[in-house]
Amino acid sequence: MVTFLATVTLESNSDKNREKNEDRLASALAIADRVASSIPGDCVILFPGGWLHTGGEPADSIIPSVTAPMRDRLAAYPNDLVLAFGIDGLMTAEGFDRDQLGLAVGRQGLLALGRKFYLSGGDELGDVIKAKSHLAPEQGYNRVFALNGRRFFIAVCYDIKGPDALRLPNPGIDIVLNMVHYFFPPPPRQEKRDPNAEKPLSGVSDNVRKLVAGASKQWECPAFATATFVNRGITEKYRTGMYWRMGEESVTKCAMDDNSLRPLDGLGFRQPCPEGTAEVRVYDLDRVLSDPESCRYEPGERAPRFPGDRRSGVTLVKPLRITGAFDKVKGKVEENSAGAVFDMLTEGMKRVFGEDRHDQNSQVTFFGPNRVEYPDVDKIDLVMLLSHRASPGTLNVKVYNHALAALFGIDEAAVRESLPSSFEEATYRGSEHPKDRYLKGALDLKDAVRFVAAMERWASASLT
Repeated sequence: MVTFLATVTLESNSDKNREKNEDRLASALAIADRVASSIPGDCVILFPGGWLHTGGEPADSIIPSVTAPMRDRLAAYPNDLVLAFGIDGLMTAEGFDRDQLGLAVGRQGLLALGRKFYLSGGDELGDVIKAKSHLAPEQGYNRVFALNGRRFFIAVCYDIKGPDALRLPNPGIDIVLNMVHYFFPPPPRQEKRDPNAEKPLSGVSDNVRKLVAGASKQWECPAFATATFVNRGITEKYRTGMYWRMGEESVTKCAMDDNSLRPLDGLGFRQPCPEGTAEVRVYDLDRVLSDPESCRYEPGERAPRFPGDRRSGVTLVKPLRITGAFDKVKGKVEENSAGAVFDMLTEGMKRVFGEDRHDQNSQVTFFGPNRVEYPDVDKIDLVMLLSHRASPGTLNVKVYNHALAALFGIDEAAVRESLPSSFEEATYRGSEHPKDRYLKGALDLKDAVRFVAAMERWASASLT
C-alpha cells in the first residue's frame, strides 16, 4: 500500500482558545474526509501543536472525548488514516501552557502519546512540564507509532531542536512529525540593534531552515512540520517538508530549498474553517524516502499548486458538508425556539445561492462568487447562520455586507437597510481586506422574511 503524509497549516484569526475545540475537531474530521476520498493510499495527517486546548485543565482530560469520534470516523474509511495533533492545557494566568502533548489517533484509537521533552527559554519561564527524555513513555504510550512499516516520531514544537542540540542518535525512526504552535506577525523592524546581543530566530524561515532541517540532518530522515499562522497569511517560502541533502554543511549556511521537499500537485487543497483556512499539502512518503532528489522545488518556485484554475492560481471552493452538522445546528436553534427562522433563511438562501453552502458543527454558511478581488479563491462567504445562543425566538447571523453588495451590484447601505438597526459592524481581527467586513446580530421570523425578500429581489435584479 502506498503511504502518504499530509501537512495541515492553518491561517487563523486567533490563537489558543478552548472555545474552539468543537470547531477544530469538526475541521480535522472534514479534512480527513477529503483526504480519505481523494488520496489513493494510507496517510498520516499532521496538524499543528495546540490544535485543541483545555484551558486550566490537564491536557489529557479531553483525550477520550476527542479520540472516540476520530477513531469511529477513521474506522469507516477504506484506507488507513492517522491523525497526529497537539493538545495544550494547564494554562497559567500569564498565558503559559504548562501541559503540552502530542498524540496520534488511528482506527484502533490512541496510537502514540508524547510530552514535550526539549524546552525553549520561554517554556522554562512558564514552568512547562518536561518529559524525562525524548523516549520516555507517557501514560503507558510511546511517542513513536508505525504505519506500513514506517516509524513516526512525535516532536512537540521546540522538541524539533532536541535531536541536534542534544546530539541524540536516531532511535530507529523514519519520519519526524513536528507540531509547531504559532507564527505571529513579525514585530516592527528595529533600526538599531545591540551588535553584541544574540541574534534571535527570525520566525518562519529560521524555524524551518535551521531547526526542522537540523533534525533531519541529525537523524538522517525527512522531517515534516506544521503551524498556525495567526493574523497573517502563510508565507510563500514556507516549507512543511525537509530532508537533509547538504552533507556536513552547517544549517546556518544553507538556503531554504537546499533541503526542502516539494508536495505533490493535484492532491493538496485549501479547506475553509470557522476561524480561517487550512492549507493541506500532500507528500508521497515512499517516493520521498526512496528518491528525495526527485522531490525538490524547482529554482524560483514559491508555492505549492492546488486544484483549480492553473492559469490564474485560483482554488475552486466546493461545499463542505460535515456529516450531521446541518441537523446539529438546526437542533440547537430549535432549542431556542428559532426553528422557523432557521428554515426561512436556509430555504430562502438555497433559492438564491443553490448548493453553495458549508455545513459545520456550529454554523451553516452560504457562499458565492468572489466579486471583491479576494486572492486565490473563486468563491467567498456571504451569509452565516450560527448555533450560538441568542434571545429566545431569534437566530444569530453574520452578513458579509461588502461581499454581498459587490455580488449583486448594490450599495452596502442597501444591505444595511435590509437588517434590523441592532446589527453591529465588525471585521475579522487583523484583516484589512473589505471581504472580511460583516454585520452581526439576531433575526426573528419577521426580520428573516424581510431579509430573504431583499436577497431575492437583488438576485433577480442582477440577472436583468
